[in-house]
Amino acid sequence: MGNTNEQRSSRERFNQQSVVHAQEDAALQHLPPLPPADARGQEACAIIQLYLGIWDELSAEQRERVMLHVRSCPACARDYQLLTRTTRLIAQLPASEPSLQVDRAIRTALAQQVQRSSRANGRLRRSRSSAAQTVPWIGGYGFRQAAHATRTRIMIPVAAALVAVALIFVVLFSGSHVLPWQAQQSFALPANLSWSSYVLLQKQTMMSSSGPYEVTTYHDMQNQQVNVETRMDGQLDVVVVKDAQKSLGLDMMHHVAQWNVSDWDNSGTAFNLTTLRNQLASGQAKYLGKGQFRGQPVYQIKIAGGDILLLDMHYMPVNMLEATSAGGQAAPMYDTVEWLHPDQVSSSMWDMNVPPGFQIGELPARPA
Repeated sequence: MGNTNEQRSSRERFNQQSVVHAQEDAALQHLPPLPPADARGQEACAIIQLYLGIWDELSAEQRERVMLHVRSCPACARDYQLLTRTTRLIAQLPASEPSLQVDRAIRTALAQQVQRSSRANGRLRRSRSSAAQTVPWIGGYGFRQAAHATRTRIMIPVAAALVAVALIFVVLFSGSHVLPWQAQQSFALPANLSWSSYVLLQKQTMMSSSGPYEVTTYHDMQNQQVNVETRMDGQLDVVVVKDAQKSLGLDMMHHVAQWNVSDWDNSGTAFNLTTLRNQLASGQAKYLGKGQFRGQPVYQIKIAGGDILLLDMHYMPVNMLEATSAGGQAAPMYDTVEWLHPDQVSSSMWDMNVPPGFQIGELPARPA
């Protein structure tokens, strides 16, 4: 039974290929002559584009004559580049053997195209006698008439190819979220984008040998002022306030203050717009396409180090997915990320005066 199905499949594929080859041969027979190398205008470009559409069927001499025109015609050069890129993308698809269902769908589409083409050819023949009187002739061939007739005939193999590609895409990628070339999509941050007019609030749960602890950071992106509070239930509550010159650490449980607490300087943020622009420009950061994060659409950018930065549709950071080992599930780096207007944050957040009742001393060790 299996051999019978395989034989039937092979016959059907052979018949399909025979139909396509026959239609390609017919299209070649009805192609108008190539225009002279110095010919310009819509009519010359129309014929060149017909030849580009069946590039693989052309002889070496025909290809050279086509390229003489393409090299000096911006419009045809764009079409040639588009065809080349499309061919390259399709060639990158993983090899697969289409099922009989795909074969039947392609044959059905071909049959429909043949019927439509036959009807179109009938209308063309009825109007040809009157149209021929008004068409200029070049080299004994009706230039506009030939182009129109060839477009009609060439629809069949071109349409078949498009249907085949579309169906193969559905079969191969119906279950995937990102197509193979989606990561290569162009991505650019708006030139006028700025994060500096906000206060960034981020909360992060971290682990230590003594258990989990929470780090809450307020970062004034414009003035580079930072307030970081590190809390471990019943064991630790340390606040560090920092500006460009100095830092003040406060042990809120024991009322101890310490200046310039480098050991507690946890004020860095993964969200740095200048660094992101530089990494995108140098290729260190790679755009992965759009995705979803907690119900909202996001841009996904893999930055240097392997973490994935998530931006909302206004290019504001939403979170960061931490780099994981192969096959691991990427987890959000932050529990909370919010962008606040400065007037939403009390000015006391940046106060670097030692509070009343606090003694100068040393802060406890940072969780490790």
